[in-house]
Amino acid sequence: MSDKITKTPFGKVPLKQLVSEFTFKYSRSSGPGGQHVNKVNTKVTAAFMPANSVKLTEEEKELLQKKLSRKIDKDGYITATDDSTRSQYTNRERAVKKLLELLAKAFTPKKERIATAATAASKHERVKAKRLHSEKKQMRKISLTDLL
Repeated sequence: MSDKITKTPFGKVPLKQLVSEFTFKYSRSSGPGGQHVNKVNTKVTAAFMPANSVKLTEEEKELLQKKLSRKIDKDGYITATDDSTRSQYTNRERAVKKLLELLAKAFTPKKERIATAATAASKHERVKAKRLHSEKKQMRKISLTDLL
């Protein structure tokens, strides 16, 4: 893992330092694996509680609360789970990476959209499409003189 530092509107958040505030839970993975799967806890759930973080400012905590409100459970934890391999160590690294990517995405400021004017060609194309559509509908109409 790299020492990823994400720039936020509030400053720089060293995400690597947040790993020390993660809690880990280990459980048995589902799926095939024979007798070994019934004995070894290889599934890893990494959890982070932004409200109790010492390394985040109040503004950063509020930002996480706002942007990740759907990902925060009733206890206030943001979690990431991995059970893709039979190695607990590898699954732990992957769960940490998932959680750090989720936090980095939340801290990344959204790009402002720059409004641009429609080009002359696009305006012409739109009017042409409208005209063709109108002509198509006119051809479908049955006139009264045709019926008599």
